[in-house]
Amino acid sequence: MARRGTDPDILRSMANEIRRKREITQSLSLASRRQKYMLPKDITVPGYDLAHVYLPCDAVSGDFYDIVPLEDGHEVAMFIGDVSGHGIEAALFMGMGKMAMGIFARQHRVPSEVLAHANDELAEDLDSETFITGLYALLDAQTGKLSVGRAGHPKPVIFNPRRSPKWSYVEAKGLVLGMAKGPVFRKSLAEAELVLAPGDLFFLYTDGLVEAHDEHNEAFGNDRMLEIIEKHGSRSPQEIIDALVREVEGFLSGKPLGDDVTLIALKRK
Repeated sequence: MARRGTDPDILRSMANEIRRKREITQSLSLASRRQKYMLPKDITVPGYDLAHVYLPCDAVSGDFYDIVPLEDGHEVAMFIGDVSGHGIEAALFMGMGKMAMGIFARQHRVPSEVLAHANDELAEDLDSETFITGLYALLDAQTGKLSVGRAGHPKPVIFNPRRSPKWSYVEAKGLVLGMAKGPVFRKSLAEAELVLAPGDLFFLYTDGLVEAHDEHNEAFGNDRMLEIIEKHGSRSPQEIIDALVREVEGFLSGKPLGDDVTLIALKRK
């Protein structure tokens, strides 16, 4: 009978495995710290209340977002994205996506142009199994004009208890980032434009919120999200986000999130 390995061989193999796992843990810890440094700092938009939260399901996340005041002083770029998959690879692509969107937001501003240039950049590096959903919005804080471009990302919500109907989705259209290059992607884009009135809430989110599943495999869902927004929509953006986080945590009953969750709420005063 052949020996499967001597005791020293087994011990050496175990030691190598421990070192490998320690290196992975250290890499994840470093990536997690770097991701936290990339999160938006406290940002104020004159005439608006703003709140945001980022809830990673793992040590590192595939979600990214930013709120960028532009140089003219009254325009603000907002973007949010979600890389397919999890772990180190998703975190690396997250960094690429955030950097691309931030650079092109400052260079081009117009949503369709920002998304198209970001897509051309990312499509060169993403493999065939990886894609990024993204949404970019340009706000003129003085007039309330909001231009929205969407690349396969969940539709944002506009809510105002004084409106009829009280809420609506922003119907911008576009393919996900990284799946098609050049004219194919550009032709898929259809921007949406609207004007935020006083009291209007503009709400962005990643699908980790609505696709959270409880112990019975029931999804949190869009209907539940909209019910909570409607119930708390007259409150501040921070209170609305806090309510959503409480509700999804209660819905999960201690079960961990299966995907990253990012929420952004902007309300015109």
